[in-house]
Amino acid sequence: MITVAVISFAAIAWSTISYQNRRLASFEQSLPEKLQELSIESMSEISMEISMPIHELDEPVDPFPATLVFWAPWSEESIQILRNEIENPSTRRLISLPVKDSDENIRVIVNEVSESLEQGGMKGVQTFDGTPYYQSWELPGVPTVIYLDTPTQGSFIVGTKREAVSFELEEPLRLE
Repeated sequence: MITVAVISFAAIAWSTISYQNRRLASFEQSLPEKLQELSIESMSEISMEISMPIHELDEPVDPFPATLVFWAPWSEESIQILRNEIENPSTRRLISLPVKDSDENIRVIVNEVSESLEQGGMKGVQTFDGTPYYQSWELPGVPTVIYLDTPTQGSFIVGTKREAVSFELEEPLRLE
């Protein structure tokens, strides 16, 4: 009986790891194509007390470099990544994409972590409902951070225990 349990446990663990790796590889291959679907205009913005949308800034903000953070209010790891990106002085434009939760729960978290926004002096933070993209892109998990250095180059990281993966886009991405 113990032998069967050990073999079952090993099979389940191997299946889970294999599934996650296939999902990550699939996401890695399809991300450049999926990013072409990204349309800020069609996204549903979640209004925040502190967050300042790009179109309301006094000075124009270059859309690149940009950082997209898919996160979830129930994931402490996600919230810490969001906080790190808000506090990161090299992050010039942050697009916060919370997934699978109510607007009220999202507002509570963003308002808590946004206190460092004024201290860091960062501008150009927008928060949109990321759930439609999370589902259609089949993201392998949260947090997922996509760094867009230029309209055609970037990198992404899924979770905090993986290496960044670089990518290039055939068509320049528009974030306006």
